[in-house]
Amino acid sequence: VMSSKKVLMFGWEYPPHHSGGLGVACKGMAHALIDNDVHVCFMLPKTMPIRDVKVPVAFADKHIEKQAPLTGHLEVLARELQNPYLNSVQYELKMNHFIASGGKIFPRSLFEQVEYYGALVHTLSQKELDQYDVIHAHDWLCFPAGIAAKKRTGKPFIAHIHATEFDRCGGQNVNQRVYDKEREGFHAADHIIAVSELTRRTVINHYGIHPEKVSVVHNGNTEAIGKGTTRFSSLK
Repeated sequence: VMSSKKVLMFGWEYPPHHSGGLGVACKGMAHALIDNDVHVCFMLPKTMPIRDVKVPVAFADKHIEKQAPLTGHLEVLARELQNPYLNSVQYELKMNHFIASGGKIFPRSLFEQVEYYGALVHTLSQKELDQYDVIHAHDWLCFPAGIAAKKRTGKPFIAHIHATEFDRCGGQNVNQRVYDKEREGFHAADHIIAVSELTRRTVINHYGIHPEKVSVVHNGNTEAIGKGTTRFSSLK
């Protein structure tokens, strides 16, 4: 494994500020990459109090004027809004509760937050982005950010899919907007990592992706994660 690779990893959440298993999986992956001599900077959409002595954590909104940090009940409510598994009705109810409790947030909807994450990549300096060899983004929530970084740097983009829209809805009543974001990310990526063979087949069969473009790396397979990222970094 080469030791010179530097990965800019776009995530949506990171422990202890996480609403599900995605943040936990991403943290484990970042630690595994570092154990395999890969430098990782884990980027989140907005600033929050996180300190990981092993993984450098950065925030895409660091150049944007921010409101006062949330504390207590408001912080809990804001974290709930980041749950990617909320449906639109649940999200609107939680958003209204957050605002009624004194919270201020922009953008309003989950889709707007995802697009805003992508837009924030353009506030980062070219020098900062160019230092990385690989762009790595997790799920549709982070694909716009990954695509924006790829367009600005020309570096290889790995799209990591933990669960597709077909997995979440059981193949029924697929959310077209989520599907479109997933498909856009898959087609823009130089390579795709799926967490299971079932997910790999879903990506191939439902999103029109060539089988050679999708690899399976099971969660917890630290050796495969380290070798895979350094191998995919040569794609261009």
